[in-house]
This record gives sequence, C-alpha cells and structure tokens, in this order.
Amino acid sequence: MISSTQLLKHLKNGAAFINADTQRAEYKSILTAADIIINELLLQESPEFYLDFLQRGVALHATGKTLADGLGKAPLGPVAIRDDLTLETRRAIVDGEIEKLYGNMLRLISVLNENNSDAERAWLVAAADWESSLYLHRLEQVPVNTHVSEMPISEAAMLAYLQQKFPQWKKLKITSYVPLTGGFSKKTILVDTEDELNGNQAIVVRAEQGINLFQFDGGDLAKEFHIIRLVRKHGVTVAEPLWMETDTRHVGFRFMVSRRALGKTYGTHFGSEETMSKEKSEAVVDAMIAELVALHNIKIDPNDADVQNSHLNSWLQYKTVTEATRYNVTDYLPRLVRLTDVPMTPLMQRAFNWLANNVPQVDEPPVITHRDFGFNNIIFNGSTLSAVLDWETSLLGDPAADIAWTHHQNLSPYMSMPEFLVRYKAGSGRDISEFRLAYWRVINCMGGIMACLSSMRALETHDAPPINIAAMAYQYVAAFGPQFNMLIEQAEQTRGK
Repeated sequence: MISSTQLLKHLKNGAAFINADTQRAEYKSILTAADIIINELLLQESPEFYLDFLQRGVALHATGKTLADGLGKAPLGPVAIRDDLTLETRRAIVDGEIEKLYGNMLRLISVLNENNSDAERAWLVAAADWESSLYLHRLEQVPVNTHVSEMPISEAAMLAYLQQKFPQWKKLKITSYVPLTGGFSKKTILVDTEDELNGNQAIVVRAEQGINLFQFDGGDLAKEFHIIRLVRKHGVTVAEPLWMETDTRHVGFRFMVSRRALGKTYGTHFGSEETMSKEKSEAVVDAMIAELVALHNIKIDPNDADVQNSHLNSWLQYKTVTEATRYNVTDYLPRLVRLTDVPMTPLMQRAFNWLANNVPQVDEPPVITHRDFGFNNIIFNGSTLSAVLDWETSLLGDPAADIAWTHHQNLSPYMSMPEFLVRYKAGSGRDISEFRLAYWRVINCMGGIMACLSSMRALETHDAPPINIAAMAYQYVAAFGPQFNMLIEQAEQTRGK
C-alpha cells in the first residue's frame, strides 16, 4: 500500500507543474490554494513534528503544574498522555492526545495569573509560544523532489539541438511545440518547424522519461527505434523513423524523431471512443486486420542489422511458438517482476504456475507480435490507417497474443471472433485454436496486472514519476484483476479445442 504522504507528493508535483505553465489568473489562484491544502495534508501525515509538539507540551505542563502547586493554586493532577506513541501511530490517535493536552493546559491557564508573578507570566508566554509553533509549522513546505519534469525536453533545448545538428537548416524556428498527454513510459512531443531548406516540417519526438517504468525488452528506446525501422522495411505502416539521438548531453534524455503521421487515435486500451458509422467501422476493422496480418507475415532475417540491434535478437533462439511462449512465462515475465521490484502476490503466483503448466503446443515459427495493437496505438486519417505506434512491448511469440488482445479489447463490438479468425486465416494461412486464444487472454490479463502494480511501485518509490501513471495504478487494475479467475476457467474449458 502506497503511503498517503507519497501520493500527496505526486499531487503537489502535478499542481505545481500546471501552475507554472498556466497564465490564467483564476487557475493559478485555484492551484495555489490546492497546493496549500496538499501541503497541509502532507504536514498532517508527517508525525515527527506532532510527537515533538506533544513532548514539549507535556514538559511545559509539568513546569506549569509545579509552578501552580508552589504558589498554592488549585491542585491539578498529572497529564495523562500516552507513552506508546511512535512515528507509525495513526494521526487520529496523535490528534486525540493533543486535544487531551490542550484540556490540561486550559486548566493550568485558568489558575495562573501573569499579573501575580514573573514566573507565571513567563509560563503563560511559553504556553502561547508552544501553541503558535503549531501554526508556524503550517508554513513549512514539505520537500518534494521535482527533478523529473513532466516535459523532459523544453522547446528552447530542442531548438538549440536542431540548430546544432542541422546547421544547413537556415533560419530554423519552431512554430509549434505540443507535449501530448498519455503515454506511461515515454513522452511524446509534436514539433512543427520551419527553415529555408525544408520549408515546413511536422515531426514527432519520442523521449525517454526519468524512470523505466515497465522494464520491457523493447523499452530501450534505441532498440525500439530499430524494430520500427525493421517493420517499416517489410511494409507495416509506421511513421517514418528519421534518427535516434543517444547522446544525453544535448537535452538530458535519449529520444527518437520521426515524421508525423496524419490523423488521430480513436480510443484507449479498452476500445474506441469514436462514434463510427457502419461503413467507417468496417473500413477501420479491415485496415486493422490487414495490418496485423502484414506484421505476422514478416519473415525475419537474423542477419538483418535492425534485427540484430533490436530486442528481437534475444528471442531468435526460440524456434517454435511453444518455445517462445514457455520462455515468456517462465523467464521473461518473472524477470520483469524482479526488475520492477513488484512484490509477488497470490494472484500473480497462481498465474505463473498455471501458465507454466499449460503452455500450448504449437510447432510453427514465432512471429513479431506488437502486444498492444489497438485503438490507443493506431493513428487513423479518417478510415485510413496511417501509423502503428509504440513498439516497446513487441517481441517474438504466438500470433494468438495479438489476436486475443486486439479483438477482445478493440474489435469485438464490430466483429465476432469466428469472423475475425476467418479473415485472419485468409491473409496469413494460420489456424488459431480456441485454447491458444484463451491462454493468451490469461497472459494479457496478467500483463495488465503487472503493469498496474509496476505503476503503483513507481508512485511509491519515486518522488516525481509521470503522474498520469496513477490511471494505470488505480483505475486500470480494476479492469484486469476481477477477470483473472474467470479467464483461467474459460481457458480450461477450451483445452483441446
């Protein structure tokens, strides 16, 4: 469970980032107030001050009681404050003890008179100072590490980089610079430029962020660059990759640059958010099936430089779908768990055991699978597919992995699975069994849960991760976890089919 303090730090980071970027006075006022409230909650979640405040109050009360007794004032009993309070004590208990101490202090103040003696006056002054320290504490700012920016490359840094890299682009200027929302592991920035040599250009910068969130083999941006070059050579529709910048001295991050594809994405991981006519939906489905077939039909040449320099190189030793799948569930996925430092859970352990014991027997060669082929990662210009995005999850494996994900999460409202499989076989020549599809639904669900737990872990262990991973951590996990047992049961019912 992530501490409230850590979650509040992320909120404070997010509010500060937006406040620094907006020019609207009413928004800045609201965000400033939100920052004050978040800071107060952070202070309340930090028990060190309040325990010290209690201890100082108890000592002050003892001094006042001694003073009152020595002056013959009304006798007072000792203050009964708990002696078992620690930094782990719930704040509500600490608050209760502070209220109890306040009551005892009020009793002392009712019997002491600052006009009677210097000692009484000094104590009453000390008591007021003690309470005032509580209010002054609220002005303290809880330190929050903001060294990881939501936008890893500033517009000024990108312009300076382009001017240095392309001195022949005379009178170069950036006419638009738009960081996109979304994207959990990389930051995407749309950049429009203008210069005398090229005229107007529209490019996309895909930059690494401060943390490697999911630890996929393809999460290495340089390796992802080569897989994009590879599939483009074989006819898969991707935005043209232009160059990969690996020298972090320029702007602080590695990044790749590509031509911008025309159009937009139509949805999220969980399907289309676009209302499409029957004619348009049919064209979109046709395009997605054709693209998936083209990807799975690529014949891999181990000697291709892009294969060797991509993450696919480490998968070439697995000659069948069965071998690649067994490696996936017994080595690759457990390694991701270790690398992301996600604690093993009962659900995950059951998943690993079941998956290892039920690997489908398929003697066909493994194919390049995208593993997140859906409306969130495909750009459409109208009903024309103009680019497949985000290849970090790609690997060699069972084509059933993509089919199970793409149909279930994206195309099921428009086409039945039997019809999808008929269309897929017409293009690929492959038969995909019901059990393989059901097996990969279990893996896809498991992968979703792992991604959500990785997001939670990043929020817990990093002061300034990309804040939008909170959606993965707390919203998407509810979509994956409850499906798990049902998917295993369905898979077992299809065994042999």
